[in-house]
Amino acid sequence: MRKKCFLLFIIAIAVWIFTGCNTEDNNVQMKKYENDGYLGLTKSLPNMPTNPSYHNYRKDTELVKQSLKGIDGVIDSTITIANGTNMIITIQVSNHLSKQEAKQIEKTAYKEIKKQLPRYEVSVRSNKSG
Repeated sequence: MRKKCFLLFIIAIAVWIFTGCNTEDNNVQMKKYENDGYLGLTKSLPNMPTNPSYHNYRKDTELVKQSLKGIDGVIDSTITIANGTNMIITIQVSNHLSKQEAKQIEKTAYKEIKKQLPRYEVSVRSNKSG
């Protein structure tokens, strides 16, 4: 009985030594957290602002309206979201602007909205783009 216990002890020590002293990594790659500042919790917490489902259509529309207010020449805007990913923006520009100036404002609005809400297919037109 004593011999069996001693043999079992020696085998356990040998296994412990051989597994603990292994220097080869066997190409094991550790998965890293996304570099989002939240250590990978972004996708698991639905009420975090970085979660893709955090924003709703109302918040997105308010964000667009606020952004368009900062563009010179835009008087008013109408925002329509169709099929979940298509955003159609119609802007009202000043009447004294030429068609070229209105087109430039449309491009500026498009770039601004696309930068803030890249998940939408954005279409911008104005009252002068007839």
